[in-house]
Amino acid sequence: MIDLTFSDSTAASLKTAKAVLRQSRPDGTSPLLEGSPEDVLSFPMDLDIGDLSDIDAGMDSRQALYDRLFRHFPGVAAEIMKINRRAMARLREALPTPVRIRIWAGASDPSEHCGLYYICHLFADSPADLSVVRIPAEFEKPPKIILYRSTGEVAVDDFEALASYDTPLSPQRRDLYAQLWRELKAENAPLRAVVNGRVIGVPEDFYDFALRACLPEGEFRAATLLGNALSRIPGVGDSWLYSRLRLMIDAGELVEVAPPDGDYPYSGILRKS
Repeated sequence: MIDLTFSDSTAASLKTAKAVLRQSRPDGTSPLLEGSPEDVLSFPMDLDIGDLSDIDAGMDSRQALYDRLFRHFPGVAAEIMKINRRAMARLREALPTPVRIRIWAGASDPSEHCGLYYICHLFADSPADLSVVRIPAEFEKPPKIILYRSTGEVAVDDFEALASYDTPLSPQRRDLYAQLWRELKAENAPLRAVVNGRVIGVPEDFYDFALRACLPEGEFRAATLLGNALSRIPGVGDSWLYSRLRLMIDAGELVEVAPPDGDYPYSGILRKS
């Protein structure tokens, strides 16, 4: 079995959830969240961002994107490439087998939607048993309702209950998602977003409105602006928004009053021009 996630933080939380269940149950099993922590596979491809034209050639086609996206975070691009190469090797080993692959995806996260579509493309002729756990936007956990936008927001103790949403992917749905992937690849937009429940190609500045809407008066830390913007829009990563923020600085729309401190890129102090 493979529990496939498109976020390293999701994979870590899911591994923890499985480990806790194994320790807390007399028989070490769960009827919903079966399997062991070793079954969890992280595949953080960020397929909602960047060029898709050479994606079938292998992981190296993503290197330039990660180098650009994480240039302010030393070592991160290399680590993501390492994680993805390891995941791809395991998935390719699984291609000719009837292995069960349970895919975790949020309701409005474009990266996870694109990942799901890509896996259906990759396993188009495979006997593997594919299913998807779609994290609902509103998860009832009496006496409250939790709003989830992506799997990265799921609390460790909620994974078992959310596993009840696991749904097999029929041959027809697998074909549909593979076709949607081919269409996204052919369009090859610089960015992909979920709009009205569908993944579509959008321009690079699609999320800039959220940054501008959250600009405070006076001086502020980049982290504050990013946090406020991320609360308004689902499914976009902080590293992408930070790269857009740096472009706003380069264009003179923002002024960098003080540079970031050491290994904390978001600690820089900014203000409007």
